Amino acid sequence: MEKEVAADNHTDEELQEAKLRAQKKLIEFRTMLNKKTVLYSELFTFTVNLIDKDDEIIQIEKEVMKLRTEIDIGRLEIKQKTKLADDLQTSLDEKKAIYKQLKADIAALDERADELEQQIQDIEDELEVH
Repeated sequence: MEKEVAADNHTDEELQEAKLRAQKKLIEFRTMLNKKTVLYSELFTFTVNLIDKDDEIIQIEKEVMKLRTEIDIGRLEIKQKTKLADDLQTSLDEKKAIYKQLKADIAALDERADELEQQIQDIEDELEVH
């Protein structure tokens, strides 16, 4: 009977140790599970932040594209207006040259008219003298 009691004691001690080991493992498991939960929570938070940053970047890229388009349109308008200004300047220069030539022609015609008037006057004077 002593052997049975000793065997039972030994079994109780082993059970007690096994129970303690199991409790220890359970605590370790719960601790690791809690750490895992915290890590997943952090990962989720970082993922949400990353998605928000991606959305921000997309909005910024859209704004950049819009501004680049506006700049391109502005450059095109400047080129068109510069071309128009150059064309108008060329036309003005041509018209100034024509004006200058016409002014010279008018001056020459005025001079010729003065000469003709003088000739007419000379002829009339000559006719009066005779």
